[in-house]
Amino acid sequence: MLGFAFVVVNLVLSAYFLDAVPSPNPTSRALPVLTIYEEGRYAIDTYEKATMDKSYVNGHYYSDKAPLTTWIVLPFYGVLKWLHLTEPAGGKPRWLPATLLGDFLVGSVPFVLLLWLMLRKLVRDVTSADAVALCMLPLYGSFVFTYAGVFMSHVLAGVLLCASYILLIRRRLPALCGFLLGLAVLAEFPTALALPIWAWTIGRRDRRELIPFVLGGLPCVAALLFYNHAITGTFTKMPYDFIADSTFTEMRSGYGINLPQPEAIWGLLFSTYRGMFFYAPALIIVAFAYLLTKGPRAFRDAVSTPLGLLSVFYVLLISSYFMWWGGWAYGPRHLIPLAMLLFYEGIPALARTGRFRGWLYVASAIGIGMVWIAKSTALYIMPEQFSNPVFDIALPAFLNEQLRHDAIPSQAFGVEPVIAAWIWIGLFVFGVVGLRLLASREGTE
Repeated sequence: MLGFAFVVVNLVLSAYFLDAVPSPNPTSRALPVLTIYEEGRYAIDTYEKATMDKSYVNGHYYSDKAPLTTWIVLPFYGVLKWLHLTEPAGGKPRWLPATLLGDFLVGSVPFVLLLWLMLRKLVRDVTSADAVALCMLPLYGSFVFTYAGVFMSHVLAGVLLCASYILLIRRRLPALCGFLLGLAVLAEFPTALALPIWAWTIGRRDRRELIPFVLGGLPCVAALLFYNHAITGTFTKMPYDFIADSTFTEMRSGYGINLPQPEAIWGLLFSTYRGMFFYAPALIIVAFAYLLTKGPRAFRDAVSTPLGLLSVFYVLLISSYFMWWGGWAYGPRHLIPLAMLLFYEGIPALARTGRFRGWLYVASAIGIGMVWIAKSTALYIMPEQFSNPVFDIALPAFLNEQLRHDAIPSQAFGVEPVIAAWIWIGLFVFGVVGLRLLASREGTE
């Protein structure tokens, strides 16, 4: 009963704010869904002016995004068409139904899957009631939750990477481990950093497992190659090689990757601009507890464990990107897959120590307040020229009641956005308390 209630409550909470305001990244993923059904092709020429995130190949415009998010939405959009539910009301963009599907399927659902995976891991060391709070509060108080309910790839890639990591650590089903990692790459290309690290880890303990690991990933490699060929005419060139907008011309050379920038590393980890520890404050407590427990061994872990190596190289890769801050964003959005892994491993590790739990809840509460204000106002669309978007943009907008209409009560029933925002807080408190009570009752039966 607890598992079912946990999934339902968190689906409601994570899908309460569904991104309904057109912006380049989600729109770029939604447009091929329309053109595949309407015209039988990936080319988005009919709607290309709706997004700046596109490629121009052989006289046609295409989405420049990794394809998995679009592929996931395709069959569900087909069901909507069969039910004649694909025409948006009120003169809204034609791609809005596809976008809302993507918000839920590749934003909210993967977020809940991570919560469920964390809950299952936590109940081995703490009571079910404590496990509910320990997984929900830190994650809802992080920038990861900001992108739950948004048609982007970060959260989907993160949960696929996490699932692959779980199989890697448990030394189970190497073929499925490879397949899930391949899917993560099809969702977000930087997750390919895990490929050599996972292969090195498997090869060190049993080289025979490398064959099923590689074979498991081959269908995803083939899918990407044929996708490239369908758009660019070659198997090896991706749409990213043909970026259309001049803002992203640097991506035409090495995909915009240069050398790591020290200021970018600081900005990605600690700054109020895009710092991971600022936008996921619970990770500060996790990191402190980890360093205190491990001592000098923490630095050895950074170069000898799969998660340590991935953390180092992921930060270095994103800090090498010409637009490391991720454009208009809430937090370091390109680090979301890494942050999800750190939550999955870090929160249970902290719980096992039996220490710092109070501080973790305080940090989580601060993060929840920040994310809630952002969700209610600018969401992730934070102009890049502001050094502290939370206090420069989101908080003033909230105090002036300049709120978005993304909340489901506002979209479906016309509830005032400020009222809808406070309803979410009530639902969240009720959900956490209710799940804890249910867990306690089941534990005593």
